[in-house]
Amino acid sequence: MAQLRHVNYTLKPTSIEAAKPKEKAYSLTDGGGLILEVLPGGSKVWRFKYHHLGKREKVTIGPYPSWSIKDARNEHERLREQLHKGESPAKAKQSQKAERLAAEARAVTFKAFAQEWVEEKLMHLSEAYRAKTIGWLDSDIYPAIGRLALGEVTHTSLSRVRARARVSLAPYWMPAPRAGNTSVNSSVMSC
Repeated sequence: MAQLRHVNYTLKPTSIEAAKPKEKAYSLTDGGGLILEVLPGGSKVWRFKYHHLGKREKVTIGPYPSWSIKDARNEHERLREQLHKGESPAKAKQSQKAERLAAEARAVTFKAFAQEWVEEKLMHLSEAYRAKTIGWLDSDIYPAIGRLALGEVTHTSLSRVRARARVSLAPYWMPAPRAGNTSVNSSVMSC
């Protein structure tokens, strides 16, 4: 495989500091597709523009000054090597982000989600109702499925909860009866 061409970088710290925001975003070119984009709000972002399979693509490296000139150039070299191997840096970054988000989703347990739900949804209800719900979660739900990742909660695991429950869960699922309606919902009674 052919060796990558050397890039003559042109940006200096003084030119970066002197770049002031304008009405529209504009770019300062450093070389080899590495640019520093100056946004209207005043922030500056390192990006790598390149062609891959005949299409123009762009990937964000990071904000300046969090990413120094040296850091941005090192990352630019890494991305150029990746592109030289035939991989799209933008697509690779998207897939890494998707994997990271999936891993984070797997890391959220049912118990953590339920505790957040209690804090957000039940705080406006009575203390007695919150205490009853939290007690029910602590005694019946968390021991059965509390440690499971949210994405791993299945019908089978919910069946274990129902089997474990000391009291019937039907009152939690049944809609409140309407005034004047004395009939019982037969589908709920058949549970």
